[in-house]
Amino acid sequence: MPLPQVLPPQELNDDLGCFVFLAIFAAFAVIVVALTGVMWLIVPVVTIALALAVYIGKQKIGIQLGLRELEERELAGLLVYSDSPLWRTRIESEWLPRLGDRVAILNWSDRRSWDADDPLVRLYRGCATRPPVLIALRKERRPLVFAFAPAFRNAKHGSGEELEGLEKKMFGMIDTA
Repeated sequence: MPLPQVLPPQELNDDLGCFVFLAIFAAFAVIVVALTGVMWLIVPVVTIALALAVYIGKQKIGIQLGLRELEERELAGLLVYSDSPLWRTRIESEWLPRLGDRVAILNWSDRRSWDADDPLVRLYRGCATRPPVLIALRKERRPLVFAFAPAFRNAKHGSGEELEGLEKKMFGMIDTA
C-alpha cells in the first residue's frame, strides 16, 4: 500500500467564490425557466441555491469569527489534535511545551462536549481537515493550515522526514509570530 501524500501547508480558503457561483447558477436557472416556460423548475432550483448559500455562509462566518477570536486573544493559531496513539505522545511531550500558550488547543477526542457556537470550534469545522492540524495566523495574509495526519502515518512506516519538515515549518511560523 502506498504511503499517503503529505501536502505542504495550504492557505485557508475563506473567499466568497461559492456565492458568486450560486448567483450565476440562480441567474442561469431563471433564464432557462423564462425561455422554456417550465415554471415548476424555479422552486427546486431556488431552494437548492438558498440551502447551499446558507450552509456556505455559516461556514464562512464561522471561519471569520474563529480568526477574530484568535486575533483578539493575540494567539498565533489553533491546534486540534486527538488522543490517537499515533501522535498524542509526540504532540503532548514535544509540541505543547514548545507552543506554550501561543496557540489555542482543541482535543478532537473531546468533540462531543464542544460548544457548537464556540468560534474556535467553528473555525476548525470550517477548515474541514482531520486532526492533527494547526491553523496558523499570518499578518495581512490568509492563515495556513498544516495537516499532519498523513505525515504521522508515513512516519509510522519509517518515513519521518516529511513529518520533521512540516514540524520545522510550523515551529518556524509560530516562533516568528
